Amino acid sequence: CTATDAVGNTGVCTFKVTVKDEEKPTIAPPSDITVSTNTGSCEAANVQLGTPSTADNCAGPLEVTNDAPAVFPKGETTVKWTVTDTSGNSASATQKVTVNDTEKPSITAPVNVAVSTDPGSCAATNVDLGTPTTADNCAVAGVTNDAPASFPKGMTTVIWTITDTSGNTA
Repeated sequence: CTATDAVGNTGVCTFKVTVKDEEKPTIAPPSDITVSTNTGSCEAANVQLGTPSTADNCAGPLEVTNDAPAVFPKGETTVKWTVTDTSGNSASATQKVTVNDTEKPSITAPVNVAVSTDPGSCAATNVDLGTPTTADNCAVAGVTNDAPASFPKGMTTVIWTITDTSGNTA
């Protein structure tokens, strides 16, 4: 920097100008996604989240991270994406990952039952049908059957139904 007065005298000095990048980068997360649980599991692994869109006012590499778990549980999980520029400025955005249980539960009916009619009747009541074998990748909500209170003489088919906590039935 040089200054000159009216008679021609000059003075010289120096100073530094420091330019700081204080502008945050931008980030747009990948779209929200919905996936199914892995077969035989109540979770989803290897979920492909996609790639966020990022930008910054200064050149240089951007660091992009997320807090996604390796395995997503059934339900909704929010993933936080963060972008950081070379000046340490950062911005965040979120993506929702929904994991649905679409796997049907399994049920095996108990063994066939043969009973005698009730005394003085042509039907049988209080028949012990047994218990079916059930399983589900998440949890069983209930097991029902369409058995009548009184079985008439002859063969009656009983239909067993299992429902899991996600509303899937078999």
